[in-house]
Amino acid sequence: MKNEKVLTLQEVKDNTIWVAKMTGYRLSGTYDKLKSVMSSEDCRDFDVCCVQETPELQKFWDDCWKYEEENHCWTTVDEFYEIWING
Repeated sequence: MKNEKVLTLQEVKDNTIWVAKMTGYRLSGTYDKLKSVMSSEDCRDFDVCCVQETPELQKFWDDCWKYEEENHCWTTVDEFYEIWING
C-alpha cells in the first residue's frame, strides 16, 4: 500500500469533502468539520469526494475501500492513514 508521493493526513482531510446523510437532511464539509456528527445516531451514512483529485489522493481512497472490504471492517481516516503510510 505504500505510496511514492507522501500525502499528509491533513492533506487527505482538507482535500476530501464529506457528505453526511443525516435523518431528514444532509451536511457537507471537511472531515474536521463533520467528525463530531459522524458518530451521531442521526448519521445514517456518508459519501466522500475529492476537492482536487490527485493520483495520490485517489490511491489513498482506493486503498482504504480495498482494506475495509478485505478485512470486513470499518476504519477512521486517522486509523487507516497510519496503516497506509507505513505500508
